[in-house]
Amino acid sequence: MAKTERPLVLFVCQGNICRSPIATALAADAAQRVGLDIEVASAGTSALIGDPAEPGALACIAELGLDIGAHRARQVTPEMIEGAIFVVAATAAQRDWLQRLVPERRDRIASFGDITSLGDIPDPWGRNSSEYRRVRALIEEGMPALMAAVRERHSAAKGAPSR
Repeated sequence: MAKTERPLVLFVCQGNICRSPIATALAADAAQRVGLDIEVASAGTSALIGDPAEPGALACIAELGLDIGAHRARQVTPEMIEGAIFVVAATAAQRDWLQRLVPERRDRIASFGDITSLGDIPDPWGRNSSEYRRVRALIEEGMPALMAAVRERHSAAKGAPSR
């Protein structure tokens, strides 16, 4: 499998219509601001394949001048995990599921709480706009720790011998 030039950071939640698209947009913006050249993507453990991001997710990201309108949900695959330098699950339970899916890559998989010490990202699906904003604020609060972890993974990946 050919490696992409830019290392991939994969965000995973359940349906891939709320938390992981929000995290992806925030991480792409944060990476650009700190000069970290990465690719970000998202997927779900039980993805609503082909569905757009939820209106609440679209709106809370648009409030920051960002756009996830082109997002379409997709199911996480072992190949996605293989191609990522880092996989960030919204919850500890999703981290565990992903580690069972690809046990040989468990070192690449962490939960948001593992990285940030802020706990799981709650699912805002079906709730009001304030819940989407609360999720966004939680992810924003954890973004410095996430970017530091990604930078560490990126540096380690660049220093690793080619296979």
